[in-house]
Amino acid sequence: MAQVLALAAHLSPSAQAVMPNGVLAARAYHRMWLSNSV
Repeated sequence: MAQVLALAAHLSPSAQAVMPNGVLAARAYHRMWLSNSV
């Protein structure tokens, strides 16, 4: 999870300015990824 946020922040410096939204998006994506893995 931390790696995903770090990668997103690395790819998009502006992501650091919208980190709260980034966290919510990352959680939603992670949840979707888990459901697809099952």
